[in-house]
Amino acid sequence: MKITILGNSVSLRNRPVERYPDNKNYGMLLEEMLADKRVVTVSNKGIGRATIIDINQRIDDHINEFPDYYILNIGVCDAATRPIPLWFATIINNNKNSLLKSVFSSIYYRLIRDNSAFFVRFRGKNAWVSEKRFGREFEYLVSELSKDTNARILILSINKANDRVEKIVPGSGRNYEIYNSIMRNIADKYNQEYIDTTDMSDFEYYPDGTHFNITGNTEIASRLYKIIEGV
Repeated sequence: MKITILGNSVSLRNRPVERYPDNKNYGMLLEEMLADKRVVTVSNKGIGRATIIDINQRIDDHINEFPDYYILNIGVCDAATRPIPLWFATIINNNKNSLLKSVFSSIYYRLIRDNSAFFVRFRGKNAWVSEKRFGREFEYLVSELSKDTNARILILSINKANDRVEKIVPGSGRNYEIYNSIMRNIADKYNQEYIDTTDMSDFEYYPDGTHFNITGNTEIASRLYKIIEGV
């Protein structure tokens, strides 16, 4: 069995960072759970800070995986309100050093980062990817994967925003609900599986408000395992 995960840092990270063996993400844990019965490979293609646009730019590579299952862990980077536009973030996160990066990084870390909520409101609580574009891009991804690979697609919702998230990027919680609704509707349209994680407590499962801890990663792996095994 082959499983491919497409997502952002939520599919990669374990927060807070733990020592081995408690530093595993849900992909690693799922592989271990399933390997009791068969040979299983879980290929995690998650990319930190990835939006649906970034995922779709690599669509051919994702199709060429030809897995039995895709797990989509997408949306939080698209939906969260932001103190800076995407083009600004792209400059300061560029791996190559440049004068432009130095100038913009200085502005961000000296002025914007510690005043994130103010700049989010100043920008009108805008997300990096609009609702309309997210819906269009997400449907394109699901339809292409379905059509070209016939794989089963398991779609994880965006975790419910907690007080920490709302304090830093106000308005994100409302966006998460809207974008989750978009993903649920597309999952229903293409007869794919939508997995709602909004029942999970941030205190127990994702204390930083976004990324799972080891308990959260174990819970997600368990939910995925039950769907794949039909139990």
